[in-house]
Amino acid sequence: MSGRAGGKEGGKGKGATAKAGRKLDKDSEVKKGTMKEVNSRTAKVENPTASKEVERYKKPSMAPTKNAATSKAKGGENKPEVWENAAEAQHVEEQQAIVESAPADSEVACTKTRRMGRDLLMEEETEVSPTRITIKLIALRCIGEDRIAAMKPDELAEAVLKLTHIRLEAENIAQIENLEALGRVTHLYLQENRITKIEHLESLHHLQLLSLASNDIMDIENLTCLRSLKALDIGYNLLDEVPPGELPSSLLFLTTDGNPLRKMDDGAWGRVYKSLPNLRQHDCKDVVVDEDTDEGDGE
Repeated sequence: MSGRAGGKEGGKGKGATAKAGRKLDKDSEVKKGTMKEVNSRTAKVENPTASKEVERYKKPSMAPTKNAATSKAKGGENKPEVWENAAEAQHVEEQQAIVESAPADSEVACTKTRRMGRDLLMEEETEVSPTRITIKLIALRCIGEDRIAAMKPDELAEAVLKLTHIRLEAENIAQIENLEALGRVTHLYLQENRITKIEHLESLHHLQLLSLASNDIMDIENLTCLRSLKALDIGYNLLDEVPPGELPSSLLFLTTDGNPLRKMDDGAWGRVYKSLPNLRQHDCKDVVVDEDTDEGDGE
């Protein structure tokens, strides 16, 4: 009898333990459900607008265009005008939640970082390869696309060979080249490019004006072959000096402003002026050479 009683009591004890365990599991599940609901409500309260946008674009159809004025009237939020799908809307919600929860200083830092990244990407996208000087480029710039379309190949070649003025400014050119057949040219405009070296000009025997302003030239060289050159504009480059023997003696007008010219003092300029007996103006100022002091001054 005592054994049976003990067994019953033992069974009752196990049953009570099982019931207590199930009750604990049930309470735990209730608590978990409650926490999920609380978290969900909290997220909606913290960012109600973004949540509505996500719900709005959970449909399979594409999102319509969102009017900027309407967006501003509803709170002035700086959002994209178009969200392509629910994933993009979700991304907008997450980013906005991060910004809203971060301190003011952190938000400023994040904004600056994003702006810097955007600027770098824009620079990479706008970076293009240098343009080469070709007959086609010269024809397009100096003859015109409409006239070229009406010309035969031999007529076009003849027209290019007769050119006296060539304008190739702001063409992203990095090297002076392919000018050998242009012996009739008297005016050559190559300003606002990316040229680093003066070269390949020896065939331009009739050149009178040469503009190389706003490039990346560091040295004056290969210009003495231009015996007819009257005007040289080499301003806004990277020159530290103007060597007296590197300029053609025929020069009348010289422009060098906008260069560092760290090695040029009054005495150095005096030697330059003496090597250019025909020079009238330097940087738009009349040139006066003092024969006694070996100095030159602009008045």
